[in-house]
Amino acid sequence: MNKKESGMITTGKVSGSTAPGRKRSVVRPKLHTAVVEYLLEDIQNGIYQEGQELPSEHQLMADFGVGRPAIRESLSTLERMGLISIRPGARARIRKPTVKPLLGEMRETMQIYALSTERRRELHEFRVLFESMLARELARKITRDQLDQLERSLMEQSSALGSVERFARLDVEFHRLLSDSLDNPLLGIFADSIADWLLDQRLQTLKLPGRPEGALAEHRAVFNALAQHDPDAAESSMRSHLDQVGSAYTAAKAGKRST
Repeated sequence: MNKKESGMITTGKVSGSTAPGRKRSVVRPKLHTAVVEYLLEDIQNGIYQEGQELPSEHQLMADFGVGRPAIRESLSTLERMGLISIRPGARARIRKPTVKPLLGEMRETMQIYALSTERRRELHEFRVLFESMLARELARKITRDQLDQLERSLMEQSSALGSVERFARLDVEFHRLLSDSLDNPLLGIFADSIADWLLDQRLQTLKLPGRPEGALAEHRAVFNALAQHDPDAAESSMRSHLDQVGSAYTAAKAGKRST
């Protein structure tokens, strides 16, 4: 009989060997964490289906042998994960899983990740691969409506050449439009997760002489390749654009350190 079947959750430290005289601090696992693990297992195994209500708080307390605070904390955790919805006066209900709860966590992680020079280099290299392949695939699938939307974005960028801040935001938005055009939420999650880093990057590089005009010309080259439905040209133009961005960012950082 496992812990759940026995109607009680137990916690404790994991035994193991250690060097003589070495002291270790062992944290007692929180009860609500164990409840979350069991409920996740039930959801993954299909015991609870989308739209189905979970048992009442009172029933869950009896099932797991824990108090109301542990049950409420576990339900709050599942809600933050996007797996259940909670309404006042009603039982928690299983909802359709989405990737949106990942966004906040990924954005915070990316902000920390991009603090070091080496990590920024790795992130830029990944972005080059990601967006080059995205452009290649998009050249095969892009629609007339999506091209019209990108063209409007280019017109707005042209009108914003006198404002670094406005152009930077439109620049980031242009790349987000590309991610959205493939209608894959995972692509949007990644694009959103690096949006703050991209904006900071663009605000620095676009201050370099001639860089806003260069970025606009590179965006137009990407657009033209997409409009011609040319995967090779789309990939090449995107890679060339991002190489220019990377070089400009390195130059901007070097100039900032020398002042």
